Amino acid sequence: MFGCLNKILGRPNLFLRENKMIQTETKDKFELLSLKEAAEHSPYSADYLNLLARKGKLRARKIGRDWLITKADLFEYLNKQHLESKSRLRQLSKYLNLLM
Repeated sequence: MFGCLNKILGRPNLFLRENKMIQTETKDKFELLSLKEAAEHSPYSADYLNLLARKGKLRARKIGRDWLITKADLFEYLNKQHLESKSRLRQLSKYLNLLM
């Protein structure tokens, strides 16, 4: 089963051993998570992650009725959001300094 998921997700170096997914180089990096599990690692709810996945803003794949995402893709999205937030704060700060 995971072989098919790995091909769909573009992660060819994952394989199944004793009912556990193991990545040959870095186990956690490409660990597949449901959106409910992903919500436990992020400040967002599973429903909001589902919305982001449906809109294509979050790199996740729908398998059957479940959305799956890798930890690496989740943390990449979270890092991107953090950097954009810092950028917006810098722009707002510059704007407020111009007003004073």
